[in-house]
Amino acid sequence: MTKKKRKFVSDGVDVLQSFAALEATKNKNIKVHTLILGTMPSDKSFGNELSRKDVILRGGDGPQNYGHARNSFWNIVGSAFGFQRHQTPYTKQTEALTNQGYAVWDVLQAAQRKGSLDSNIVKESQIPSDIPKFILDHPDVDRLVFAANSAEIFCQKQVWGDWLQTGVATTSTANRSSNHNDEAVHGKKHKNNNGNNKIVRAKFWIRNKESNPDTFPRTNAIFGKKKSVVTLSNADKVIARDGERIIELIVMPSTSPANANNRPPEKEKHWHRACYCLAEPIKGYLCPGCQIIQRKNETSPYFSTSSHIERHWFHDCPHREEWKNAKKKGKKAKVPNNPVHPDDIDPFDWYM
Repeated sequence: MTKKKRKFVSDGVDVLQSFAALEATKNKNIKVHTLILGTMPSDKSFGNELSRKDVILRGGDGPQNYGHARNSFWNIVGSAFGFQRHQTPYTKQTEALTNQGYAVWDVLQAAQRKGSLDSNIVKESQIPSDIPKFILDHPDVDRLVFAANSAEIFCQKQVWGDWLQTGVATTSTANRSSNHNDEAVHGKKHKNNNGNNKIVRAKFWIRNKESNPDTFPRTNAIFGKKKSVVTLSNADKVIARDGERIIELIVMPSTSPANANNRPPEKEKHWHRACYCLAEPIKGYLCPGCQIIQRKNETSPYFSTSSHIERHWFHDCPHREEWKNAKKKGKKAKVPNNPVHPDDIDPFDWYM
């Protein structure tokens, strides 16, 4: 994985470069169908200034996509595909996701930014990742899933806003290669090599409110009025011309700890349903609320790891507030400040 490219300009803003796209590498037969897009890695994602607890919570040190210990992205992937983040090495976490046909990347390849917030990105310094080329190289990709703010940046004219308006984009490997990142973020121009570019035509669509109630409001607010985007109930109703790729757009709530508008249980349910296409939690899903009731009463009718009827997400658990209150009361006594082993970590702590 590419290490952090970090420089400092006169105003104290970092010059950052994103990681390469994360996709299945061991099994070449796995076809990528969904590209999950963030904005840029946070400072913690680059593996900087990690505590021992951070290292345990994230499943290892070093650079990681969505690598902030309190970012719930990999926790949610874990509850969708059957692992616990703090008990699983990062490489195994990524395999669990990419082996299902998902890829992870960022909307921006490079930019200037102070700190880790997307709002601090210097707009004029943004260099887009070559998403049209990724789609061209992966003929089975039919969904772009955005982590909140990355969708708004994707829509900017200097990023891929024109693609959304016209449905036509040009790949730009030569123009946006990493060899030119430093020059571009400092405002210097470099030569274009249009001879290496290819045209990518896409018909974008979003699901209507009835077919995707969890994410429709935000998705529609960002993409609904773009000229090349249509709103339908399913992909079969999309009318595309010859040579056009049919691409669904989905905007998910941010898994960043900075997003306090959506709590982790709600984020989990939305990501499971809209991104990972789960109609219900997987068999063996552990609901924290039901776990606390089970400890009090082994005959609780709400707890089940096998019942189709009783299985539910923690977001829908009738005991969620009871769990939350118990967690707050026992937090100081039960969770060590400096854990030395994954077993010292409460597996449900990330839901707080």
